[in-house]
Amino acid sequence: MPDNQAAEDLMPRTVPPLFKPGVWYWLREDGAVYSSEKGAVVAQSDADYAAWTGTGQRATPWPKDAEGNQTMASLQAVLPEGTYASLDDYAAKVLADAQAAGVEVNGVRVPTDLDSQSHLTNAFTFASLVGDETVTYSHATGAVSLSLAEAKARIIAIGQHMKACTAVAEQVRAKIAANSIRAKSGVDKAFAELMD
Repeated sequence: MPDNQAAEDLMPRTVPPLFKPGVWYWLREDGAVYSSEKGAVVAQSDADYAAWTGTGQRATPWPKDAEGNQTMASLQAVLPEGTYASLDDYAAKVLADAQAAGVEVNGVRVPTDLDSQSHLTNAFTFASLVGDETVTYSHATGAVSLSLAEAKARIIAIGQHMKACTAVAEQVRAKIAANSIRAKSGVDKAFAELMD
């Protein structure tokens, strides 16, 4: 070190901001700003974005795809797991979770994941076709033997659950398009009401 240069001159004057993926922003060349916290594109005048930049932080440049375009897909490719580039993407994830959450049938919690649904439906169809009065199938938590009537009740309940999930998802998509749901919390609230 030269004699005329003080040690403090070699130290950084500011500490770079800590990257917090859950509360971060990406800036597209056209001025669009994506908020990972809201899971959506926000205006540069957004109060949370203004407060965040007011602390000296700066948005990360929006990534480009192989053709050099800044797309939602190119952004999604770099976002941390569990972060969604659009509210529609987030709503699709919440829909899938709601569909697989299970349903109560005659006091029994019935798995509704796709494998369990498929096994139940196939076993019911088989038993119906061969004249068997017992439906035996496996699902996420084990094997089950039911009467045809019990299996039918489960299939109907699962179908009603899926129909309700789809109806909520369509309402959520319409509200996202109309800009009346603008954050993940609005999506969560809509699906929470379904699950209550």
